[in-house]
Amino acid sequence: MRTAVSSGIMKRKNRTRSLIREFFTMEILFLLFCVQIFVGTGFTYRVPSDIPAAVLQDQDFEMETREIRLLEVVVINITCQLISSGNGYTYPVSSNIPSAVLQDLDCEQAWYRKAPGNGSELEYLSDGQLRENGTKHELLVDATRKNITISECIELHHNVTCHGSDQKFQHMYQVIKSTTSAPYDSPETQTRLICTGWIVSVIVFVVVVLILIWRFRQREDLPD
Repeated sequence: MRTAVSSGIMKRKNRTRSLIREFFTMEILFLLFCVQIFVGTGFTYRVPSDIPAAVLQDQDFEMETREIRLLEVVVINITCQLISSGNGYTYPVSSNIPSAVLQDLDCEQAWYRKAPGNGSELEYLSDGQLRENGTKHELLVDATRKNITISECIELHHNVTCHGSDQKFQHMYQVIKSTTSAPYDSPETQTRLICTGWIVSVIVFVVVVLILIWRFRQREDLPD
């Protein structure tokens, strides 16, 4: 009788251990997936087929590779009340752009507005500098490397291009009617936030499962 009871207990314990192993295997796979999202995946670039093999084998032949950062447009929601100043409407340069980039003479700025008409084209406003005795756009009031002031509250586009490092930043200032400026996140940030939420949920779930398993095993170890 004791042998049968012991055998049943051992089977239950083995089944519990098997379920625990399967559960943690699934969690590890999920965490690896999230790590892949955070770190990013690699890409394989193939040499174009129109380049002859003899050229590739030639010692005098050199190929230049350059890392290209994909351009990501960040939308900033603003209100006219928020950016209103004494002499117009001041649009600050996004804090996402490092100050070192703004001070780098190799990096160029450009502010645009939607051109009159159907709005499918952009009209140049300024390069972030206000030159004395120079012509300027009729909407332009003031411009520095840190902000631009214009006479109307409209949608603006701000581009920063660094030729030496191939860094590019593009922001769109979208005017909204709400009195509160809505937060904005890039797609990458949103993906990371979602993954972080899943990780926290998984950790909480794992803790609860471990507590339940611990209590279940304690009850199994109690003598009948």
